[in-house]
Order: sequence, then structure tokens, then C-alpha cells
Amino acid sequence: MKPLTMDEVLAATRGTMINPRPASSVRGVSTDSRTVQPGELFFALIGPNHDGHNFIVEALRRGAVGAVVSRRESATEEATDAGIIIAVDDTTAALGRLAAYHRRQLAAQIVAVTGSNGKTTTKDMIHAVLSAASKGRCSPRSFNNHVGVPLTLLSAEGSDEYLVVEIGTNAPGEVHALSQIARPDVAVITGISPTHLEGLTSIEGVAEEKASLLRSLRRGGLAALNVDHPALVRHLPDNEDHWRQVGFGFAEGADLRATDVRTVTDGISFRVNDKFEVRLNMLGRHNAVNALAAVAVGRRFGLEHEQIAQALATVSTPSMRLQLERIGPITVINDAYNANPESVSSALEVLTELPATGRRVAVLGDMRELGEQSQALHVELGRRVGRSGLQLLIAVGEYAEVVSRAAARDAGDRLEVRRFADVGDAMDRIAGMLAPADLVLVKASRALELERLMEPIRRHFGTAGHEPAAEAATQP
Repeated sequence: MKPLTMDEVLAATRGTMINPRPASSVRGVSTDSRTVQPGELFFALIGPNHDGHNFIVEALRRGAVGAVVSRRESATEEATDAGIIIAVDDTTAALGRLAAYHRRQLAAQIVAVTGSNGKTTTKDMIHAVLSAASKGRCSPRSFNNHVGVPLTLLSAEGSDEYLVVEIGTNAPGEVHALSQIARPDVAVITGISPTHLEGLTSIEGVAEEKASLLRSLRRGGLAALNVDHPALVRHLPDNEDHWRQVGFGFAEGADLRATDVRTVTDGISFRVNDKFEVRLNMLGRHNAVNALAAVAVGRRFGLEHEQIAQALATVSTPSMRLQLERIGPITVINDAYNANPESVSSALEVLTELPATGRRVAVLGDMRELGEQSQALHVELGRRVGRSGLQLLIAVGEYAEVVSRAAARDAGDRLEVRRFADVGDAMDRIAGMLAPADLVLVKASRALELERLMEPIRRHFGTAGHEPAAEAATQP
């Protein structure tokens, strides 16, 4: 973070200092009293299961220069003796305002990435490409919400030349609010699919929400868009020549098109516009499209195709995202980070394309936040499984029966089906249903924590034989 004076902090946060003290500079921010560093400003955030106001004194004693609070009663004598206390209307909103001010002080180019799928992977790819020739950073893990985005912006140093920010949403208006803070120079939309429908209602609502990122794109910027999704194209705001647009995808009319996509050992290879070859150490045809977004950004920064391809070859799969693991005599595709209809379809495609000497097995949990379309989309998922030629389906969760019945109807006797009401039940039985040489996909929405099934699988088949599959293993 670029150091800020206390006067700058007060003005940016719209705060009032409760216990005036000699001016101090702020060299960073923290929202966790356990990891706060000397010279940082502690924000007492309030969440559904925590209240940072309970840890103000602890943060100050660890060296925080001050604390930002919204509950004035927390400014006890003990707290005011330990450091500066700044009162604001809302600590989360104040964090966002400080991040917006800090962003305006940066010379770094801001690259913002949003989309229904592939945000974290695309962010990592862009960072790998840009870091080959420039100094910069990207958001850690999936810091893509109203706390993570400001923290990412505030982590930037004055010497950084770029910053890659991931922006997520599950309700209307969130992308626009976060992009107003980030004010990107480059906006990337990875694609549109039925996700977070409880808040966004429909695929059109998803497209409108993601496209709102462009409303904050700075004049002269770049919009890199996945043009395989007609709904996104329908909801793009008027450009009026404020920014340049580059379309990427599989579509014939894409400016950057993935062609000749092939699955190779522990990854894929493809060509850009039938010319430049790219090799990725990650599975899935869809990752070719994510890589095209990184190509678009790399070209914007003046990199040659050869430099971009070399950088992309170094990127590893984020944790629990199509992560290939050898566990004794079986192979598991751990894709348990999250799930929606499009990402499950992509994962099933990987399962059917990879070579296997044994059975192909899908362990699938619920897809959450699909609203009124949950039943229909789980039926469609089951039908997709039934048509995939798999040998065993293990369905887990509230919609296990829905998925199982739909799969069995389409597959008939070709598919063995097992179902469990929750992960706990499945943990007791999962290992006994698998056999040597099986290729197993594990995928569900984050809330199910389906990765817990990996523990009994490893225990049964032996941890001595467990190792990541070559370069494919490494956050969502």
C-alpha cells in the first residue's frame, strides 16, 4: 500500500477521530486482528458470524496505528489509550471508500475480471502473462467481494505497473458497485451461465450484472469479452468509442479464437486463430477460452505471442478446480471448489475425454443458488450424465434423487447409480464403491464441501500412492 496520511484516511473514509493524536501515516490495512502488522489500520468489520469490534484492543496492542469503528461504544478507555479510533457510519463501506481513494493514487493499470466461471483461473493466467515483463500483483485466492476487492486494491504498491482484480457477485448491483471502486483500465468477462439465480433470477439477469463491469471502464480502456455467449452481447452498454473491444472464444467471429484444441497428458494444447500454439498444464477445453482472455490482456500490454505462450505454460490449476490426483491405483479429478450447470458440463467433458483403463465415475453434489430453476437444472444434469457413457454415478445431497432418476432414465442398465442424502453418509461408503483403475470426478457447490470425500478415498487406497498428477496440481 502507498503510505497515506491520517488526514487522507479521514477524508477518504469520511471518518471522525474520536481521540485526536499527533498525525501518523498508515502503511497498510487489516481486517484480522490476529495478523495485523505494525503501522496498519484495523477495520472492525461486522459479519454474520463475527464482529471486529470485539478485537480492537488486541489489534492495537499488536501494533495497529488505529482502528476504524462504527460502534462508538467500542471506543473504551482501554481502546483509546492503545491507539487512534476513527468513527464511521459503516466500516465495510469505509473500507471501500478508502480503497477507491487509494486506487486513484496508483499509476498501475487495473485489470478487472468477472464472469460466471473461470474468474480465478483467468486472473492467475493474466497475472502470469503480465508478470513476465512487468511488476505487479493479483488478488489472492478468491478475494472478489465487498471486502476482498478493496483489500486487493489497498495491497498495491506505488511501484506496481499492474494489478489484477477479481470481481464476483450473487445479487444485482454488486459488480457495478465493486467496479466503481476499482475503475479498471481493462475489463475481462469470462462468460455467462446460470449461476446465483436466487439473486440474479435468469441468464439475462446474470448477463446484465456481469456486463455492468464495463460501465466503470476508463476511457481508452480494453474490454475483453467471451463472445460465445449471446446473452452477454445483448447486454453490453453503449461504447461510444470510449474503449476498445476484443472478442474471444470458439465462435467463428471471435477476434481471438481457440482452434485445434486437444487433450494431452495432464493438460490441453490449442492454437490462437490457427496460428500460435499454446500449451496449458490444466484440463478442460474451456480453459483454452480462459487463456484467450490472458492473450488479449497480454497483447494490450505489448507482449508478443511467444512471451504469452511461455508464461501460460507455467500456470498450474488452482486448488480443487479440475485438479488431477493419483491416489494409489485410482485417479481423481478434484473439482469440488464449486459447481453450476456450465462448469459441471465442462467437468463431465473432461471425465469422458481423459483416457481410462477402468470405469469412469462421477461423484456429483448439489448445484446451489439456482432459485426456481433448481429442479429443472438438476434434471438436465442427470440427463447429461445419462448420455455421457459413464459407468457409475454417485449423487450426493438434496437433489441426489432428482439427478439419479434422470440419469437412469437416459442411461438404462449401462449406468450404476448410488445416492446419498449428505456428505457424511457418502464418506462412510465412498471408498468401497470405487475400484482400482477408476477415473473419478468429484464436483459440487462449495457449500457441500464435497472434498471431504477425498479423505476416506486416500485412507482406503493408501496415502503412499497419493501424489499430484505431474504439473496439473497446484484456490472458488
